[in-house]
Amino acid sequence: MRKRNLISCQLVLLFVLLISTLEGQTIQRQSKTSSWSRGERALAGLYLAGSLIDAGQTIYGVRNGAVELNPLFGIAPSRRRIYVLKTLFGTGAIYLAHRTPDTRQRRTLLVMMNIIQWSAVLWNGMQPGIGVRMNF
Repeated sequence: MRKRNLISCQLVLLFVLLISTLEGQTIQRQSKTSSWSRGERALAGLYLAGSLIDAGQTIYGVRNGAVELNPLFGIAPSRRRIYVLKTLFGTGAIYLAHRTPDTRQRRTLLVMMNIIQWSAVLWNGMQPGIGVRMNF
């Protein structure tokens, strides 16, 4: 049990470090891409918060007999698989937004990412037995 919690903490820390690296790149690469506005950073943070909540809901649901509907995760993904895939998808999505040179397109991408992510969180919240319950 302690080993599982340690692995979970390590994966969350890796996720935070990857995102903070992207924040540093925003400052360093201003000549290639424009810096992020406060609203864009808020949208990225909101997306990451939704992703973390979704991961917790998924872990709780799978442990209590629910079936994962995302085909990339599998029907009953392990905690490690959920964290690894969420980290990869989240980092990839934020990186894609970071590399988008047009600020209108970046904002649109971030809004779409949030719509998709929070739709999953709300869907999970409506399922019997899951609601806002989470496990990490």
